[in-house]
Amino acid sequence: MERWQTIETYEEDRSSMMRIQAWGVNWNMAMERPLTGMGFRSGRMGYDWWVSYANFEGPWTHVLSPHSMYFQLLGQHGFVGLGVYALLIGFTLLTLNRIRREARRRTGQIWLSEYAWAIMVGFWGLLVAGAFLDVAYFNLIFAFIALAIIMRRELEEAPSPDEAPQAEQASSIGNPAVGGPRFPDFVAKSERAAPPTNRV
Repeated sequence: MERWQTIETYEEDRSSMMRIQAWGVNWNMAMERPLTGMGFRSGRMGYDWWVSYANFEGPWTHVLSPHSMYFQLLGQHGFVGLGVYALLIGFTLLTLNRIRREARRRTGQIWLSEYAWAIMVGFWGLLVAGAFLDVAYFNLIFAFIALAIIMRRELEEAPSPDEAPQAEQASSIGNPAVGGPRFPDFVAKSERAAPPTNRV
């Protein structure tokens, strides 16, 4: 509770003010170069160069972290880079939502809907946490995007409700259904040779 109460007196909290200063630095960088930003070098130019873009200077020194994936992209790549990144995330979330809705209408593809929902929840959590952490290049984000692409392909290759019975019949004789899991070939029970009836 004591930690939560510092929200009312954030000016006295060093961690909060460091973040506010860092956000202002990256915003001012983007305003100076709105199309391209300052590039990846912005975090390696030294504290004096960094603080020259700050709206105020605190008692801390040598803190060059953006403290936000959104301000990180804004300062390094400008409004264009942030916009492209936002489109990538937006299309990924729309794709996952489409998979979640359409998979429920496909026979035997409920797992796709559940996976899409789980990835969406994880993605939203990462995006919220990213507002306070510089994780713009964290590999989990790109893993979510890759999973969305793979699941979209699986949805497109999955049989429709009308085709499901035929696909199920085909898979029962050793031919995997389109978009379904690949199992080793096997001989259907009806096709197995009957055991010999004449015993000595």
